[in-house]
Amino acid sequence: ELLVPLTWPIEKNDLQMTVNHHRHTPYLLLAQVRYKRGILNHDTVKMLRAAVRIALPSIALPMSERSSRDDGIIKLLLYFLRNIAMISPPQHLPMEGDENEVSRSATIEAFHYQDIFALLLTISSNMGEDFNTQDIVVLELLFHLLKGVDVEKIFMDDAQLDVRKTDELKGLLAKEAGLNREYARNAPTRHNRFGTMIWVKRDDERVSTVSGQDVLMDGQSTLLKMDRTKRWNKPAQRSKMTELTYNDFDMPVVLTASANKHLRAFVAEFLDSGFNPLLNHVRKAIEREAERVLDVHPRQFFFLVSWFLEAECVRRKTNKEVLKRRKSGTEPEADSFALVASVLNQETFITLNRFMQESLDMKSWQDLNAGMR
Repeated sequence: ELLVPLTWPIEKNDLQMTVNHHRHTPYLLLAQVRYKRGILNHDTVKMLRAAVRIALPSIALPMSERSSRDDGIIKLLLYFLRNIAMISPPQHLPMEGDENEVSRSATIEAFHYQDIFALLLTISSNMGEDFNTQDIVVLELLFHLLKGVDVEKIFMDDAQLDVRKTDELKGLLAKEAGLNREYARNAPTRHNRFGTMIWVKRDDERVSTVSGQDVLMDGQSTLLKMDRTKRWNKPAQRSKMTELTYNDFDMPVVLTASANKHLRAFVAEFLDSGFNPLLNHVRKAIEREAERVLDVHPRQFFFLVSWFLEAECVRRKTNKEVLKRRKSGTEPEADSFALVASVLNQETFITLNRFMQESLDMKSWQDLNAGMR
């Protein structure tokens, strides 16, 4: 009851915030980072496992026998885990201590070693039977745990990751070389023996540099050379600087090798057991506009649908490549449509079409991006 309010995400609203809010919000954000570091890296007690242990008696009860107090305990536990997954080092603020202790990799490793992933699999696979109103909280937790994570890198081994990093470096170097070639094509040049470089003083007292011996003929040729070497740069639109919010998902996140391994195991088990029950239950809650569903939850739902569908495709591709490398005589298992059937039915496509049309009408581009993934 204390940790959940202390770690509750701080949303910035310029219309409601006063000067004091803007003054104290950075200190509150840094305090939450310190709370997360203390929870994940406590010396003697595994805090997350202790919180789960407190809620286990309520979780073990059948849904019909739970009291309102039991439901409140389960909600507090899930909100606590969601808050821990959401807290990240704030941008443009100095960090105290090692940033890796509160990174996404540290969160994933703590969830693995303290059996939080097992809890999420249990609740997700029994959604609709033993759990009902906890679907949205689990959806938020998964969203903040997986946003920005590259699906393909999760299912790569160390050698493939090294090749991927090398290819990315080669691509960046090639892009830089292309920019340099484009600049050198029109840039002024001067050779130490036969080159010529002159300054032209214009009417506004500004000085321009022109190179080449052909500019020495007369003033008209100098101005003509200046016009030929000019390049029009499209002015950048002066948009308002916006900070990343908790629900933005397009900021890439780099995970460590151990975090990749643990997340890969969790994603595979979730696809096998918890994907259909959880996302089917969330879709129905979105369609009937349940009270617990907020405006941002459809975005999170469709992002997770696309993320897990891509993960299933990459997993099947990886399994086929492994069997081919081993050259085993066994045939690969047939791809099961039932693993992802709950999000590839007619009801889901109708909901997706309606969501994308509303996002387009309201010019909510992040929501539209989540639907188009």
